[in-house]
Amino acid sequence: MRRVRGPALPRRGRGGAPGGENGGSRFPAPVSTLDVVPTISALLGLACPDAVVGTDLSRVWRGEELPLRAIISEATQPIGDVERGQDWPNALKAKAVRRGPWKYILTPYLGGREELYNLDVDPGERSNLLLTGEVDALERATELRGELLRWSQAHSPLPSSFNNSQSDAILERLGALGYVGEDD
Repeated sequence: MRRVRGPALPRRGRGGAPGGENGGSRFPAPVSTLDVVPTISALLGLACPDAVVGTDLSRVWRGEELPLRAIISEATQPIGDVERGQDWPNALKAKAVRRGPWKYILTPYLGGREELYNLDVDPGERSNLLLTGEVDALERATELRGELLRWSQAHSPLPSSFNNSQSDAILERLGALGYVGEDD
């Protein structure tokens, strides 16, 4: 799991919302696909259900700042052996939390491998700060790991009867529709 970029492509027409007449602006802080529903709800003047997680991004277009918050991400790959035999297929996949310049990655399927990066200094994620043994890095990782685990527990999926034996058939059908290719 390296760079995580979540494109948000809202574009306004004449006299509309973000980025000037022709649209196109960058958010000053990381955003998440979880922010889509709260943002669209706000733009439509609708109340967002309490169960929806995310932040209304339209405040940035009004000149407000986004609060410093944790952005959680989860890998969608690899599939196959990592998922087989699991109650929930995403249980062992890499997960990350980003808060400000810090990014912590936990990879359960690699024996619980942990990584910590300061993206202001190392945007390419080439130097895992946990390998330095520095106390500050260990403390930061402990803090972010706790945040990731709390978020995961609060938002874990309900028990399901997901049938892993259907994975290959599902991938084949998605491939036939053009959603999955050789590089996926």
